[in-house]
Amino acid sequence: MRRAGKLLAAGLTLWLLILAFRQASLLTLLLPTVSLRYDTPLEKTQVEAALAYGEKSGGPCFTFWAESSTWVSAEERGSAARQVIFRGEPEVAYPTAYRHGTAPVSPGACAVSTGLVWALWGGGNVVGLELTVEEDIFRVTGVFEEDEPLLLRPGEGSFTAAELSGIPRGQDGYRFAASYGESCGLGTPEEVLWGPGFAGWAQALAWLPVALAGGRLFPYGLRQARRLPGFRRSALRFGLAFLLALALPWLLEQLPAWLLPTKWSDFTFWSRLGQTLLNRCRDLLSLSPQTRDVGVKLAMVKESLYVLAACILSGALYRSTEITLPPHTS
Repeated sequence: MRRAGKLLAAGLTLWLLILAFRQASLLTLLLPTVSLRYDTPLEKTQVEAALAYGEKSGGPCFTFWAESSTWVSAEERGSAARQVIFRGEPEVAYPTAYRHGTAPVSPGACAVSTGLVWALWGGGNVVGLELTVEEDIFRVTGVFEEDEPLLLRPGEGSFTAAELSGIPRGQDGYRFAASYGESCGLGTPEEVLWGPGFAGWAQALAWLPVALAGGRLFPYGLRQARRLPGFRRSALRFGLAFLLALALPWLLEQLPAWLLPTKWSDFTFWSRLGQTLLNRCRDLLSLSPQTRDVGVKLAMVKESLYVLAACILSGALYRSTEITLPPHTS
């Protein structure tokens, strides 16, 4: 591979890594909580009991939401749209980046997507304007990034999802959320999506090309270290071991609790780990097609493609670059 080709491959690899980290950051934004999904809408008494339980116990808190189709009109123009009705924190019910204004927090307020702004007003900053949802009037407080016509507003509804925030660190998000939901009177959810866990996987996946490149260069570094004088060689080895000792507790802390056995010699745990990973991935892929879930799946597919392309390019670049060592001199 010629020098110009190598520079192009290196630049393209770096660009793909940047794109992969952007998708990982997007997934961190879209998956802030553990999400409990129910096929049968929750009753109002269940919602009230769950909110009261969280306040009384001082534990994790719920945000409830549901998505449905509706008709929205403004200034003699109308459009079919999806609406997310929530009770709790708007940033949890529909995590997104706002182009103008802020999320709605009071009755009679709403936030709209850029797609709905285009359909009703043809674009622009519409914060402060009013729109009609069926027969109710709402004032726009924010505009968020989304190509599809979508509206976000607080209210009461037939909630089919509950987002659980504030789970204690080190807990198994799946088991804790399911048992906590049952304790609150919500019953057993049909689906559980552990958002922080998937976001952590996305961050780790983005680092995969860097880790592979480091693994390829590690033998070269060892050979170079052997060429150093005795004192420098020992100092370098001690420094690397010290950095690893400092990083290991942090790395273990980033892993979800269900990936860490109570005993490392528990062979039954390791034999079940592969099936557990498959079940977690199946939980994500089997989610009903809500708007926020479509964005999550699309971001994961994009990141996987970027990482795969970066790994292939970095491998080709490594194979085409022969690292040779000068002859050893004592």
